[in-house]
Formats: sequence, C-alpha cells, structure tokens
Amino acid sequence: AGSYLQMARTPAVLTVKNTKVSFLAFYYTSQYGTNYVDEEHPGPMLASFSLMKQDIAQAAKESDIVVVFIHWGIIESQETITERQQFFAQNIIDFGADLVLGQQLHALKGIEFYKGKAIVYSLADFIFELYDKQHSKIVIPKFYFQDGKLKQIELTPVWVDNPDAKYQPQLLHEEAAQKTLEKYQKLCEALNTKMEIEGGKGWIRISQGEIGR
Repeated sequence: AGSYLQMARTPAVLTVKNTKVSFLAFYYTSQYGTNYVDEEHPGPMLASFSLMKQDIAQAAKESDIVVVFIHWGIIESQETITERQQFFAQNIIDFGADLVLGQQLHALKGIEFYKGKAIVYSLADFIFELYDKQHSKIVIPKFYFQDGKLKQIELTPVWVDNPDAKYQPQLLHEEAAQKTLEKYQKLCEALNTKMEIEGGKGWIRISQGEIGR
C-alpha cells in the first residue's frame, strides 16, 4: 500500500550480511469493493498482471532475493487452491520472484515448488479473529537462503486460538505439535512437496534438481 501509486509500487528493502532482499506486496479480492491506490489517492496495490511483471522484474535486477506477498482468494472457495491462483503464483516466479507468500483465505494451505522456488498458498490467520477454528493450529515457516538460493524451510507449529494466552500465538509441543505437522505434511504432499517431521518441527530440504519443475 502507499499514499500514491509509485510509493505502493516501491519495494521495502533490507540488507542482511551483504544480501539485499526486496519485499513487494499486492492485493486482489473480488469479495469487497476496494479503492486501490492510484496517482492521487492512497490505498492497497492492485495485483495488476502487467504492473506486477514490471515491479518484480525491476526488483530482481536490483536485489539478491525477491519476496512477494499476495493477498488473494475467495473465502467461499477456501478448501481449494484455484487454477487462477496457481497461474498467478507461477507467473510471479517467472517474473523474477524467489518466494511467494499467499494470504486471505483464512485457511492453511501447503507449499508448492515451481522451478525450484517456493509458493506458500495460504498461511491462515495469525493475529486475527479466527474465521475458522479448524485452522487454529498452524505453522510458521522460516526460509533459509544461501547465495540467493532457497536451501530449506523450517516449520514451527503454533496455536493461535488459546484463550488463556489472550489469543497470542503459542508454540505447540508433543502430541498437538505432531498432529499439526502431520496435517501440514499432507497439505504439502498434495502439492508434490516432501516434508519431514523431526524434533517437533517440520522440514523441507531442497536438493539441487530434486524439487520443482
């Protein structure tokens, strides 16, 4: 988002240990009427195909890693990942992104690899009034990059609907952690992604040429 169009199109940039990481975010939903940002008015950045292509490609020229957040999807169809979402996500990778993080569905979805790069279709709710309690036990992904390439993903199970903690996210342990990770393992398997469970966490390890199409 931004107070005018060019500001909304400008990535947030962090430099960590000589690695430059750019973050871009786009918004698209047909559920509510939305006043998107333009040259004169503030608002969220529309997930315009042509503008995404330009902005992601430009960020890729100037950064070592490009992360794209996209707020998308229709709640009524939260049980499925639509062909349109896959089309958008894979094109975002083709435009130059190294990682796609999806949100809006209020449901937990798995991780797909496309050309060796990760697409997280939906992270579900984190600090939010829960839309659906069946997605109250979720995972937090941590992405490890080396030389600009994703090497592994660490998945930490958490509970976001604990009334005793005033609904602050709480780490899960033992049986609750295991069940949450097994659920996410199946979601990843449905997208042809192998996830291992070790030490109360999930792990997706990327070997050269092993993951992606």
